Amino acid sequence: MLQKAQNYICSILQKAQDYICNKADSEWGKLNADMLEEIVKHIDSYRDYVMIRAVCKSLNSTLVKVPKHIRIPWLVLPFEEDTFRGTQHLSIPHFRMPELKNTEIRGSSFGWLICIGIDGRIQAINPFTESNFDLPPLATFPSVIKYQPDVQDEEYLLRYPRLGIASTSRDMQRLFEKIIFSCSPNNVKEFMAVAIHGEFERLAFYRFGDDRWTDIDPTTIELRGNYEDMICHEGTVYAIDFFAKLNEFDMKTSHGGKRNVPLPLAFILPYHSCHKKYLALHPDVDLSRDGDCMLQKTQDYICNKADSEWEKLNADMLEEIVKHIDSYRDYVMIRAVCKSLNSTLVKVPKHIKVPWLVLPFEEDTFIGTQNLSMPHFRMPELKNTEIRGSSFGWLICIGIDGRIQAINPFTESNFDLPPLATFPSVIKYQPDVQDEEYLLRYPRLGIASTSRDMQRLFEKIIFSCSPNNVKEFMAVAIHGEFERLAFYRFGDDRWTDIDPTTIELRGNYEDMICHEGTVYAIDFFAKLNEFDMKTSHGGKRNVPLPLAFILPYHSCHKKYLALHPDGNLLLVVRHFQHYSKGKVCVGQEVVDYYKTSRFDIYKLDASANRWCKEFSLGNHVLVIGLNSAALMPPFPDHKGNCMRNTIYYNDNMWELQHHLHYGGHDVGVFNLKNKENNQIFPNASVCRPPPIWILSD
Repeated sequence: MLQKAQNYICSILQKAQDYICNKADSEWGKLNADMLEEIVKHIDSYRDYVMIRAVCKSLNSTLVKVPKHIRIPWLVLPFEEDTFRGTQHLSIPHFRMPELKNTEIRGSSFGWLICIGIDGRIQAINPFTESNFDLPPLATFPSVIKYQPDVQDEEYLLRYPRLGIASTSRDMQRLFEKIIFSCSPNNVKEFMAVAIHGEFERLAFYRFGDDRWTDIDPTTIELRGNYEDMICHEGTVYAIDFFAKLNEFDMKTSHGGKRNVPLPLAFILPYHSCHKKYLALHPDVDLSRDGDCMLQKTQDYICNKADSEWEKLNADMLEEIVKHIDSYRDYVMIRAVCKSLNSTLVKVPKHIKVPWLVLPFEEDTFIGTQNLSMPHFRMPELKNTEIRGSSFGWLICIGIDGRIQAINPFTESNFDLPPLATFPSVIKYQPDVQDEEYLLRYPRLGIASTSRDMQRLFEKIIFSCSPNNVKEFMAVAIHGEFERLAFYRFGDDRWTDIDPTTIELRGNYEDMICHEGTVYAIDFFAKLNEFDMKTSHGGKRNVPLPLAFILPYHSCHKKYLALHPDGNLLLVVRHFQHYSKGKVCVGQEVVDYYKTSRFDIYKLDASANRWCKEFSLGNHVLVIGLNSAALMPPFPDHKGNCMRNTIYYNDNMWELQHHLHYGGHDVGVFNLKNKENNQIFPNASVCRPPPIWILSD
């Protein structure tokens, strides 16, 4: 896995390099520096930053190689490129500082490197801002009795605990293990530098205004110290010694007040153990609200930003920059740079591969969508339609007039499918007969006329592939009172029954999926049916279900089919839980409140003709509901967290929605690892029309 990641990063950098070499600079050179800076400071991914620099030679030379604002570890290489060390193709974030090759780097804190020169000078260097300042030199440390620069090889007269006095020069530069800062040097009042120094690793500190270093614990001049690491926090220095004993020094006193914190006996390490110890401070900070308030902050930012410079941005240049941004959070921040970019860039970028939540209604404070921070967009123009599917970036909608339309919100294109009147169950369409426009055949019930329910007698419609693939394209629908299957191909003027031989009470299909010319459908009894669509009407072949897996009839669940990347089918069983305390009134009827409680996943072993239970999706994310079920690779969510082994689901309990005008609220994200269920509308009991997930093609 590590090797694959390394190879991936190498390929990105190589592509970027090739891109730079081949890109013309005529347009890019016109980019305003302030505008570029404003855009770039919202990019918090090193990979995205590399690709931005790779847009053209002009940007590559203008943008610094080491961006200060990107919060990742940077590797400092204090030497020239060296093929022996193998750094010439290093792909992790790094930069070279060969000017430091004759120094000893003894620390890095808050973006500063602390370097000791051969001449005893101690300098703090910030490679991000290219600034520096000096700390008191080696000659000012407590162990130095006298500094005699004119005495070659004996410049430093030192006191060694328990050894008396000795003179040395060659080793003085290297008698320092580590130097750190308590905070940024910009905070002059609180700033302090702390060093582990000398043969016996003692502690010394320096504050702005001092002319020398001071022993933190001057009372123990004998063999004490042996410190391996230290850390500063709120005016206190914590130091761990070789024996794993923690020492705490309150630096608010003149020289620090030492207080030993004894180590539990069980933790004492043997003296001969080969190890190193380090101290770190755990943040213990709840950052979960950052994502929730991000959109509000960007909205405020947009309102206050002037457009005078941004309007000059070339459209092609902007498009070239933005297409390298694959994080929704980064894209939001780019749009937030100013009003001009906010209006120019589409709200729904097609190239960002994340699940988008479609809200087919206006903002509704009762449902709680006004502060929704995850990727979403509103389509209030669909509020009087029934959305019955989403496939390959297309929404499939049924209008009140019986029109079936496919709408692509990413490209703003659409096309029509044959209307409701062309389905196999419709015997006659009589538009002039009010409330009886559709004369329907119900299996085993004869003939009945209806109008009000016709629009809603459809559970789901999916596509076999993108409509751009005219030859292979097919639409498949679950329709009618008994959930039968029908299909449509380009050029047809009506829908056709997939299995016309069984017109009696058969079907009860809950979900279906298309793969390589075959339609797989799962019914209420968890029986898998397979239809080869390469024949004129499809050839049906039942794949029996193992006896042990048969679900009880009364179980409250929904079933979905998905295709695993390895080519095998997945059966996903979604379980619901009802809450009596959450009962709601619909007219004169009392309805139990329900929500998704858990998922069971099974993979089809085709060779053994059986389902095998799966306990994890690995690095994949599953999206189910009214959409074509899809497995997708991991991606960063709106808070920057990497989403994997999770299920995005929406509410397709259409029976309740149609007959009781209730439901549509059960939408969320379920983590299979920790069983956490993040409901998007936790306080809602009805959401009409129901939101739906959509993935860009």
